[in-house]
Amino acid sequence: MRDWVPYSFLDVNRVKALKRALLDPNASVSKLARQYGISPKQAYRIRDGKSWGWVQPDLPPQEVVEANEVSRKLAKGFTFVAVLPDSKVVVARPPFPPEPVVKVSVKPKQSKEADAASLPS
Repeated sequence: MRDWVPYSFLDVNRVKALKRALLDPNASVSKLARQYGISPKQAYRIRDGKSWGWVQPDLPPQEVVEANEVSRKLAKGFTFVAVLPDSKVVVARPPFPPEPVVKVSVKPKQSKEADAASLPS
């Protein structure tokens, strides 16, 4: 893993902080890019894991949320942990980055005889 890239505006710690900031749904990517001295395109590439993909933000394993936000968090992959007083709920964070869903379809391989039989004579 490289910790230093020549002529780079970013280092590992700044990318971790940027990725944490990008997790906020109300965060403006353009404003964050300006703040970190990079282009918005580069910020989107970092957010999507196309650049600096090996760097993971340091996130707490659990989060306390309001009761009205629980369904939204559960839909994003969080798991329910406990209910606290004052309408607060503890949820466990999913692994970062979220595991992509990969659909693979494999066609059965046909034999040469079956290929020859399917050709018109």
